[in-house]
Amino acid sequence: MAGRGAGNNVRQTHYLDFVDGLRAIAIIAVVGFHTEVPGFGGGFVGVDVFFVISGFLIINQIRSDLENDKFSILSFYARRTLRILPPLIVMLVAVYSAAPFILPTPKVAFDFAMSAVLSPTVASNIYFFFKQGYFDLAANQKPLLHTWTLAVEEQFYFVVPALLMAIFYFGKKKFGWPALAIAVLLAVVSWAGAVRNTTTIDRNPAFYLMHWRAWEFI
Repeated sequence: MAGRGAGNNVRQTHYLDFVDGLRAIAIIAVVGFHTEVPGFGGGFVGVDVFFVISGFLIINQIRSDLENDKFSILSFYARRTLRILPPLIVMLVAVYSAAPFILPTPKVAFDFAMSAVLSPTVASNIYFFFKQGYFDLAANQKPLLHTWTLAVEEQFYFVVPALLMAIFYFGKKKFGWPALAIAVLLAVVSWAGAVRNTTTIDRNPAFYLMHWRAWEFI
């Protein structure tokens, strides 16, 4: 799943145990951070690790399929939908069912209603970004706040398949140094924008917006 070696025309599907190891570390870090376990103050970095893992697996999967003439953009999105939609629906139904009984104020309920509409469209990160500010609600008053990560990921994969296809076909059906140069350029631009736009004072574009997170996937 992680791609293929030079001269190897067979797509690799072997199990990558180190990926699950990284996932376990990321999960422990995120859970420790949100449950305020001492020593996990930087555990939110686990989300960044998930983005890196996602880019490593999915981009290499697309690359391998293109090189083996097996890639279909419709099949790609069908697989993404079947992988993500069922657990997303289960989570949303559970949260929708519980929310009326636990939301403490009309303001919190209104904020939840807006995020509840946008979360299934993988656009909640944009909503949470524009809601940031002095009068914003606390994170523990937003039951669907965690959906921003899924939104960022799926927005990235709305763009990347078409971009990889263009690079591949303009490169005469191969990925070489031009593809690497484009990847490095995009990563550097995204990273530089993230550094420039990171703030703890007002809205934080580097935290919520896909284009400033793209370097992690790349």
